[in-house]
Amino acid sequence: MDNYRAITISPVLSKIFENCLLSRFSSYFVTSDLQCGFKSKVGCNDALSVLCNTVEYFTSNGSTVSIASLDMAKAFDKVNHYALFIKLMKRQVPACFIRLLADWYGKVFACVKWGQSLSKPVQLSTGVRQGGVLSPVLFAVYVNDIITNLECSGYGCQVAGKYVGVIMYADDLILISASCTDLRQMIKICELEMSWLDMHFNAKKSCLVRCGPRYSKDFADILLNGAPLRLCNTLKYLGITFDVKRKLKVSLASKRIKFFRAFNYIYGCVGATASCVVLCHLLNTFCLPVLLYGLEAVPISNANLRTLQSTWNVALYKIFKLKSLSNLYYVQYFMGTLPVNYALDLRKLSFQHKQSAHHISVMNLLFSLTASKEFELLCKNYSVIQPQAHGRFRACVWQAFVCYLASF
Repeated sequence: MDNYRAITISPVLSKIFENCLLSRFSSYFVTSDLQCGFKSKVGCNDALSVLCNTVEYFTSNGSTVSIASLDMAKAFDKVNHYALFIKLMKRQVPACFIRLLADWYGKVFACVKWGQSLSKPVQLSTGVRQGGVLSPVLFAVYVNDIITNLECSGYGCQVAGKYVGVIMYADDLILISASCTDLRQMIKICELEMSWLDMHFNAKKSCLVRCGPRYSKDFADILLNGAPLRLCNTLKYLGITFDVKRKLKVSLASKRIKFFRAFNYIYGCVGATASCVVLCHLLNTFCLPVLLYGLEAVPISNANLRTLQSTWNVALYKIFKLKSLSNLYYVQYFMGTLPVNYALDLRKLSFQHKQSAHHISVMNLLFSLTASKEFELLCKNYSVIQPQAHGRFRACVWQAFVCYLASF
């Protein structure tokens, strides 16, 4: 019952109207650069990159980093309308917009449909409209002071004068600190703001991990909601699972399961009748993104790369009924499909090129300190002259694959 989520259907006219409001008042809804959700040209990969680059910067210099992943309980459903209006007033949003929003949110009703019967309507006094165009923007404004208060406090990690002690993607909150004492103060600041917002953290879904040379050393409990925060060895953030000890290491177990689940479903539906060309196209379209999601933004070890290659090759062996790796490479060449290691490098080139010219200074700084050498090495390996468009990147990677085939 605690995990139940209802679905709200919004009329098309409502979405058009909200788009008009957003385009007219968007200048009032600017949020911190460390909020990566609900923004143009910023996504999950950027949040993952900030997390990994920050941890890499501190652990490579001998520090041990404490990372707290805090889950906001039913965040979108618990938005207090009056608190939201106060936040908008502090931003000096025009009164006409606030009056419109107050009138609109004061007329939200819901009922339960069971078969052909409907329950009595119940007025919803909290929460933003699920599925609305304005809802994610308003939520980002609602929780933005968590980031602002932490930044003003000075607690948490800083790199070259830039604050990187907190990362938010929608309601996913990550706190990063090289000191357990600072982390305790950061959690107190978050709890104080959450109390004002009439929200709370879900301790069961929140966790603490430590990364660095002293990750296994004992330390005093860090409290959340008055109880010790759960200490874990794994961290799941935005769909990527990390094994956390001396370094952040990506775990591919869940990705392999999802990949094979998707592939086996497709193969079970059309494998007996479809041609290899169709199956290969479906594999590239639906299964490869599942396998490579987010990996361009996180550190990949040689063991991870071998796991990706073996996972990908198993599916191709089954489609083409092959046993030789060299034959498999030739088949991929004639099908116009890059091997998975080349496909991953292509995604890395595109993502890191974007990071090198990012409009957000924090992400650009972290890239220059930790990931720029990897980008330069990739460019050198594939004879890429910077800057390049995505199409040119693919041509360079494909040419490298052709040269590799010629060596057989």
